Amino acid sequence: MFQHNLQKHMRIHTGVKPYLCKYCDNAFSHEISLRDHMKTHKIQEKRYPCNHCSKSFTQKSFKEHIRTNYGVGYQCNQCEQAFSHYCSFEIHLRRHTEEKPWQ
Repeated sequence: MFQHNLQKHMRIHTGVKPYLCKYCDNAFSHEISLRDHMKTHKIQEKRYPCNHCSKSFTQKSFKEHIRTNYGVGYQCNQCEQAFSHYCSFEIHLRRHTEEKPWQ
């Protein structure tokens, strides 16, 4: 038991940080430090994985990530409003046609 505690303690002096955050580039010497850090990412909030890279985001930051890194997926040719999801784009198009499939 003592040897294990000594090894954990030595990480402080050697700079070894085996616990990596999967949401950002931070690394930690101890698991408890990583757990505390994870609270900063609001883990209870739904995460949206990017299909282009290995990161995941909150809804707001995901939209910004897609827009700034990969351009816009769907753009209306009538008003030039842009959408990253086809379903949102499709709903928007109904505004121009006044189609109401739910009636």
